[in-house]
Amino acid sequence: MRFVWWAPCARTAIVPFLMLALAAVGCEQQGSDDDEQPTPDAETVDGEVVADAAVVDAQPVPDAAPAPDAAPADPCPAACERLALCAIDSCESIGADDGPAIEEACGVLCAETPTVASVLNGADCATAVEFGTDRLPDLFVGDCGMMSIEPDPLPNDIPCPWECQDGEQCLGGYCVRDDGSCDTDYHCRPDREVCGADGRCEPAQFAPCRGINDCAEGFECRYFDPDPFANGTCIRPCAGNPDCPFGEECNVAFGNLCYPAICGRGTGNGTLYADCAVGPNPGTCYPLTVGQAQQGQPGFCIEGGTAEVGAPCDNQAEERNPESAALRCVPGAVCFGDPDDPRNPYDMENQTGECTRLCDPRSPDDTCVEGEICLDFSTPDDPATQFNEQNFIGACYRTDCDALDPEACPEEGQACRVLSAANREGRCQPAGQVAVGEPCSEEMPCAGTAICGGNNRAMQVCVAMCDPEAEDPCPDDPEQSCYTEEAWNVGFCIYPAPGEEPEPEPEPQPEPEPQPEPEPQPEPEPEADMGPPEPEPEPQPEPEPQPDMGPPGM
Repeated sequence: MRFVWWAPCARTAIVPFLMLALAAVGCEQQGSDDDEQPTPDAETVDGEVVADAAVVDAQPVPDAAPAPDAAPADPCPAACERLALCAIDSCESIGADDGPAIEEACGVLCAETPTVASVLNGADCATAVEFGTDRLPDLFVGDCGMMSIEPDPLPNDIPCPWECQDGEQCLGGYCVRDDGSCDTDYHCRPDREVCGADGRCEPAQFAPCRGINDCAEGFECRYFDPDPFANGTCIRPCAGNPDCPFGEECNVAFGNLCYPAICGRGTGNGTLYADCAVGPNPGTCYPLTVGQAQQGQPGFCIEGGTAEVGAPCDNQAEERNPESAALRCVPGAVCFGDPDDPRNPYDMENQTGECTRLCDPRSPDDTCVEGEICLDFSTPDDPATQFNEQNFIGACYRTDCDALDPEACPEEGQACRVLSAANREGRCQPAGQVAVGEPCSEEMPCAGTAICGGNNRAMQVCVAMCDPEAEDPCPDDPEQSCYTEEAWNVGFCIYPAPGEEPEPEPEPQPEPEPQPEPEPQPEPEPEADMGPPEPEPEPQPEPEPQPDMGPPGM
């Protein structure tokens, strides 16, 4: 998830890493020159312009202007006095003797955040008391109580990767337990809770809050948004780096709180795709999105260790001791291919990956060596949002086969496996036994180059790989087509999506039987010669006109 804070009067969104707004954007006083007012009718007296008396009398008398050096009145005292009066009237546990303490504490808060005054002066008493309950919990006690944040409903249309048991419901892709217990984070509300050491779900770091009760022990509910009624954020305070957990450092500039180490250009902490530091500990600078880089956060530093490129590694090695550091990669590399998922409550194995150099897919030769490809895991931008989600990230992957070549792996029982559809180069690895179209899983891998996924008719079945440029890429099933995307070099044979099935072609009509050609008619025989033709009669001369003899007689 990504929290976007639109600061008042700011022209851009501040999009901090891990949902935390950590900058305050001030607004310069904005204004424009008053529109030029029309001059009232006037007359000239002794060379001076004097307004018409009738017009002057008709003008409203303006309020007296303040002296040029008079400072604007401070709105905080009136706002805080109003807060105290509302608390005295609304809360049985707050009396008149408590008013001065509320005004004093409110004044300190209002001086830090001037918008408090405008909010309190414009709010009704119920809203003002709600504000005091959130921001001054030590003074608003008893029946005014401490308020807790109402959690947003979680979507239930995101499938859960592992089956939910009785007493669990699939929410946001997690099997959340009704009783609040947990074995892993998979049983807690995503982005809000984590599984604590006592086996109970507890508020997560950077979770939203409205008071100290909304955060776990050792955390504070701190407010960063200038809106006085906006949620706060659960943060871990610190005095130095030893106070912060693995992967974080004590950030003094952000207000002495534990926070991932930002790295890359302009941060003074290392180089993207290469080395950086988390406090005093070395690490690898992992690139964030283009939008975050535009906001001054080009990457974050993954705390590293001593395992060289090509050595086994474990993404769950998170202790700051030599044994754990030996399973973490040296700066510039990350642990790639570790199949363990710390959320999986049924995964009891502790498997490992391989230390692999990071690379920029736009310039892979800068990092990768011969025999390696920069395996592209970049994500595109979502044009429907104002934020730029595009990022460029790859890993130098050693390859030895072509996944579209059926003879690429001559050793029996192996197949060329790819890890990204953007590359057809892969690595010969042991093949599974599950046939195309049959259910599959991590424990039951697919045969050949097929992958375990969806084919628009079923989920988690073996799907055949195909060559998008082949004349007949999916010969085994005429109903399937080779699905691919712009940046892919391979495709996958799937069925049409529901509602997109092609209309059946009309059955061919039988061709009409050919009609027999008519027999040719014999040509008429020429008539016998009867002698020369009779001569045509000569034309007779027209009669000469008679003279007019007048009208005919009766």
